[in-house]
Amino acid sequence: AKFSNNDNDFCTPVQIDFADETEFYADSVLWVFEGGLPATSNDLSPKVEYNVAGKYDVTLIAYNEFGTDTLFLDDYFEFNEGVNLQINADKTTMCRGEFVTVESSGADVYTWSPVLSITVLQANQSRVRFSPNNTMTYNVSATKNNGCSASGS
Repeated sequence: AKFSNNDNDFCTPVQIDFADETEFYADSVLWVFEGGLPATSNDLSPKVEYNVAGKYDVTLIAYNEFGTDTLFLDDYFEFNEGVNLQINADKTTMCRGEFVTVESSGADVYTWSPVLSITVLQANQSRVRFSPNNTMTYNVSATKNNGCSASGS
């Protein structure tokens, strides 16, 4: 038994696309995905969601007229907890000369852009004050210490 997957994102939630690549054609397969949704599948190329951080095993059992071949990979995936970015402002509209204070949560470090008219109120930029002279949209990039990131505006 042999398979491949698109293992390029290790922050939850994540969807992984698997593909059976058994060398001798499999008449049928059974996948077992610890911690995945679905937990099992008979599809040759299943899509599996992982929503909780942790280490997970993957098993592929391939069946054909010659017998059974099993591939078990212990702790094959390790997923980090993703960013659940929350952005809250003390007001949604303002007039020239007013301030709006914005608090962000769900990550460890925040980077705001553009940097015009921003006063940083917390060292990690989770709390900032904006005082733009014109209509502006501010964007934030939020990163956790585990490398997972998200963005919003």
